[in-house]
Amino acid sequence: MYYAIDSQKKLSWQAKEVVKELDDKPHLLLRVEIRGMYFPHLAAEPFVRIVVSDRQAVTSWFADVLDDGRSLWAYFPEDLPEGGAIEIGYGARVMGRIRRRFAAKEVKRLDRKKLPRGLVVVDSAFLKAKLS
Repeated sequence: MYYAIDSQKKLSWQAKEVVKELDDKPHLLLRVEIRGMYFPHLAAEPFVRIVVSDRQAVTSWFADVLDDGRSLWAYFPEDLPEGGAIEIGYGARVMGRIRRRFAAKEVKRLDRKKLPRGLVVVDSAFLKAKLS
């Protein structure tokens, strides 16, 4: 079930690779930033997911609402599908879908030669092992 986001809002996204310190180690993740509305800080956890088909969707590992509420940053494994619809929500409730679809070719990539030693590349296999 969808709970509509105000249709007048111009939601947009951009994605880039980032290095984030987790468990005292640098991790390479893909961060999708959503802008264009106020994101409240709620008890329910925010999420973003990329829906490829009725049977395939990838949900963010974790997501953060920035302090000012103007952006939602969602962190994904590096091996996302080539494209799909972007949905946002809180808890288990989908709040809406962004009009412009996710496209892996639009992700801003880091120069791999300049990344720190001991970097953990987060992919779906890493997350599956971490979460089980």
